Amino acid sequence: MLPGSAIVDVLSRLVDKSLVNGPTIGETRFTQLQTLLEYGTARLDDSNETNTLRARHAAFYRRFAETPTRDFEEQEHTNGANA
Repeated sequence: MLPGSAIVDVLSRLVDKSLVNGPTIGETRFTQLQTLLEYGTARLDDSNETNTLRARHAAFYRRFAETPTRDFEEQEHTNGANA
């Protein structure tokens, strides 16, 4: 898991490499390129692990929604973010 201070730097490097669209004036969101989304989706479909990874993703965010922020962050650092 990246520390908060590193996120902007990493996103800026991805924008520089044209892998992510940077925010426009007045915006704060970065967006993934559609071609990368399509590529990743195709690779995931080819792996036959789509349902497994969707379930892991849902379980991670269910725990996130049900856990107070401080406890969740401590748990993730302790467990190594194994969703």
